[in-house]
Amino acid sequence: MQKILHDIGDALLAFLITLVPGAAGAAVSLVYEQGLSWSKRVTQMMVGITVSYFARNVANSLTGWDDYLLQAVGFVVGMTAFKATPALIAGVVERAPLLLVLIDRLLPKKDAK
Repeated sequence: MQKILHDIGDALLAFLITLVPGAAGAAVSLVYEQGLSWSKRVTQMMVGITVSYFARNVANSLTGWDDYLLQAVGFVVGMTAFKATPALIAGVVERAPLLLVLIDRLLPKKDAK
């Protein structure tokens, strides 16, 4: 039982360590943004961390770079994702009516009974 707990702790620590560069990149971006609400800050921070985590893993699987370079990739991607979030949200909201029209046309209609 103790070995299982130790393995779980090691896996959790490794997971958290991979999140640190993206979190640092998003946090650096937070310093330069003025006038954001807390909900927007938290959302942008989570997007930066999530995108950074997956981008780091993709870069690792495709290139095999060392950990230091992967941390740099995670940091930069975290900053970029943080800055891109408002534009992404605005683009989705702007195109939402078009998406709804496409969904109405592609999905079969339910019979009203």
